[in-house]
Amino acid sequence: MKKTLIIATVLFATAFAGSALAATITSESTTTIGGAAFVPSTGVTVQALASATAYAVQSKHLSGNKQYGTKHDMSEIDAVDAAVGDECVAPSSATELSM
Repeated sequence: MKKTLIIATVLFATAFAGSALAATITSESTTTIGGAAFVPSTGVTVQALASATAYAVQSKHLSGNKQYGTKHDMSEIDAVDAAVGDECVAPSSATELSM
């Protein structure tokens, strides 16, 4: 799960610098980021918001009990408890996680 979030974060940070983005990415929706196809594992949802100067990304597996998130000014990935079966919630903004 953390690997998926790290990959998505790097791709969002580099591909969308200078533009705004709001995205929900699931295993059913292939997304092209920086010319490469990105598809998370089955059951994983990635939610991202980005602006020209900031980004926030959160992810969760439907069968998991943790939600992970990071943003542009963090060097770590935060994790919070979440209910199994709950969907991943979107960040509050490009500068705030909603965890």
